[in-house]
Amino acid sequence: MSRALVAAVGAALLLAAGSAQAEWQATQGDLGRSEARAILRAGGAWAGPTGGDVDKTKPGVNYQAAAAYRVWGMFSVCGSFATGSFDVDGQVVSLIGQYVRSDLRSGNVSGSYEPQRLRLGLRFEALRTETSRVVPYLEGGALFTTTKFTIDSVDRSTPGFAPNADGEIQSVAQFERSTTGAFLRGGVEWLTAGPVGVYTEATFDAVSIPAGLHSIVSVGAGISLRPL
Repeated sequence: MSRALVAAVGAALLLAAGSAQAEWQATQGDLGRSEARAILRAGGAWAGPTGGDVDKTKPGVNYQAAAAYRVWGMFSVCGSFATGSFDVDGQVVSLIGQYVRSDLRSGNVSGSYEPQRLRLGLRFEALRTETSRVVPYLEGGALFTTTKFTIDSVDRSTPGFAPNADGEIQSVAQFERSTTGAFLRGGVEWLTAGPVGVYTEATFDAVSIPAGLHSIVSVGAGISLRPL
């Protein structure tokens, strides 16, 4: 459902971009782009989870919807929601603190991993001129993540029950955890003659602190809209 929501936002952004492009050129031409306060974005990314809490998790595709609003000079408040699904395949003892076997030994796990990430922070745009079409930017702030694992098999058998890091016994078939971390992002946006642009960016999500236990590194691209 979350991926469908991001896809719907992207489709709506494309439709809005078409009408906004014509209106923009009719009223302002090439001028005024840097005066737009709001930025809407949608795109995808190739992402790779790293860290001991997500061992044997494979890279995959993420989808994102984002927005920012300029509050002063080159600074904006920003937020984004990202989701995706990654395959898990390999020998592990535990995942995000959940053991995969009741005897606490390692098991050969097959399944999927889905992190849903809400990012809230500040955006700094390095260039803000009416004639520049290239806008480098930096973003950073708080990261709120719900991580869900769905395990199809452990050692080619149906998952059973096992303790987690807190000693609670629960099903290995599906488990999740919510964490608070931080994110840092750098990218470049290319503006067109109107409010529509394209962007490319790299993002580091420290899903849990310290970052070495559970992080996601992604490189992505998409479209942006700076409405009137």
